[in-house]
Amino acid sequence: MEAHLNAGQSSLSSQLKHTLSPSADYVQDRKMVRFYPQGSNVYSPNGVKMLRFSVVSDSWLDPMTCQLNFKVVNNSYDGSGNTNIHMVNGSWAWFKRLRVTMGGQLIEDLSNWPRLWHMLLQSSPQAYRDNLSIPAGKRGDIITNSEKFAWPILCGILQQDKCLPLRYCNLQLEFEIVDNIADVMVEAGALPSSVTGQSTSWHVEDVYLTADLILLDSSLEAEFANHLMKGKSMSIAIQSWYTSQHVVAQGFQIALTRALTRIRALYMTMMRAGSGDKEAYDLRYPSIDADNVFEFQVQLGAKLFPEQKMSTVPEYYWKWAESTGIHSSVLSTSAISQAGYTSDSFIVGINFNKLMAEEGMTNYSGTSSKAGQLLSVRTDKSHSSIDRAFLVLSFDCIINLSEGGVEVFD
Repeated sequence: MEAHLNAGQSSLSSQLKHTLSPSADYVQDRKMVRFYPQGSNVYSPNGVKMLRFSVVSDSWLDPMTCQLNFKVVNNSYDGSGNTNIHMVNGSWAWFKRLRVTMGGQLIEDLSNWPRLWHMLLQSSPQAYRDNLSIPAGKRGDIITNSEKFAWPILCGILQQDKCLPLRYCNLQLEFEIVDNIADVMVEAGALPSSVTGQSTSWHVEDVYLTADLILLDSSLEAEFANHLMKGKSMSIAIQSWYTSQHVVAQGFQIALTRALTRIRALYMTMMRAGSGDKEAYDLRYPSIDADNVFEFQVQLGAKLFPEQKMSTVPEYYWKWAESTGIHSSVLSTSAISQAGYTSDSFIVGINFNKLMAEEGMTNYSGTSSKAGQLLSVRTDKSHSSIDRAFLVLSFDCIINLSEGGVEVFD
């Protein structure tokens, strides 16, 4: 062992380095600002449904500080317990879709957005979900007359840590309200025993984005401008998602094509729409019974994931854990309990990376479908009541900012 240690490199330990960390004196100011939507300020399923924000400034946007703030008004509340809104999930359930454009180019188009929110939160610790519920609300919360909410915006470009030069990218965000009044409320069977009804009308108002803008000194701004004027570019790596919804029957198969250069993972969740399940919450366990466990396999091109069909709950759980990265540390926890995974928190996850990356990181070793490979999902022994399946492809994307505009590479 001594010989191997002597052959290695020796470096000064950080405990013996008595120098200060580099400073950021080129940042002149930080402002906490609001952006308001264009046009109307009252939105509902039966009225104006689209909220459009133009995030424009000469400063740099700190994306991790962006939050959507809004007020839900219960139009039919009359003081009785049968006109409340019993929330089906966090207040993101009010918005079914998010579209993001930069420089006129579509960056992200996230449909089935509340379900994507709920699914991704399952891999976070329960304490994080509890903390998020303070500003965003949670399942079972009651709205009487009105309530205000706020939460970080789930999309790739605002969930990465590179500041965005707004003067060059012309960021636009579009949020679409859900289609039906009842989409945001729990199903009738989940109401308290003494309650026989809920609100019949609501709307959203007082909507705005809060964010922090960073002002750099003129010399550094000039360097960035000169960099772009020379024909060079700035690249921003993000993780995004492609979602699709499918009507299915017992023992279903799904086929789709989506040309992506680096697919990180595939997720699938299911529900029983015909039995009152809510898209924003129910991740239904699909097995017929304990002796007939749901079977699942994916084929992308000529390759199978996994090589043999999955057919046990432990295997499903560990494949899902691998796909989210929480398998790599004993300190990592998820919000899913054992009872929950086999009832209303069941997620199928398949990791498509050739090499496991550290949690929260990427090594761009995902699987390509850029040549038009067909992605096929094959299942067996699903319960006859399962009638909806939702597929989510997680993939790496690079946004290129240049003097000529914005390019998207996925």
